[in-house]
Amino acid sequence: MATQMSEQELHTAIRDVIKRALVDPEFRAKALSNGNAAIGAVSSKSLPADVSLTFIENHNRKNKTVVLPDPVSEPEQLSEAELEAVAGGCGVTCGSGSCAWT
Repeated sequence: MATQMSEQELHTAIRDVIKRALVDPEFRAKALSNGNAAIGAVSSKSLPADVSLTFIENHNRKNKTVVLPDPVSEPEQLSEAELEAVAGGCGVTCGSGSCAWT
């Protein structure tokens, strides 16, 4: 019996289904008709018993389905070093008549 996948393994399996469905029309049809079977095709672990997946086709549809990510219980705070690393502006240092990306 396959062991049950963790939340992280589930996210990885979903990404694997999406990647394969992009290039394999038969697999795409399988994912659209039975999401759990598509997950089973890319992972040796089983889904939790209370999880059912549905993949939806958005191609050539005027009404698109967009799924919001799961809410975050506590927003992560960036450290001062992380904030400094992503602060606005670009990393250019100029001197002696020339400039270089830093």
